[in-house]
Amino acid sequence: NGRFKCLGSCQHLKNRFGEGYIITVRVQGDLPDMEPLYRFFSEKFPRASLKEHHHNMVQYQLPTGVMDLSEVFGHIESSYEALQI
Repeated sequence: NGRFKCLGSCQHLKNRFGEGYIITVRVQGDLPDMEPLYRFFSEKFPRASLKEHHHNMVQYQLPTGVMDLSEVFGHIESSYEALQI
């Protein structure tokens, strides 16, 4: 049994090996319609890739450098009610 250690601060390791942002979104309701959310992501974040999909939750990965984090939050915040998230 060995130990695995990473040398460097958390920020250094994220900058060196990180692949961008992970965006997790949950849709409200017992039987949510996920299609509007898929369309939203394909229109607003065309370079995002769907990593996980469960009953009412999706997880996308957005590569580094595509857009500022403030833009990501702005797009999501402006569609909060329409997407029922």
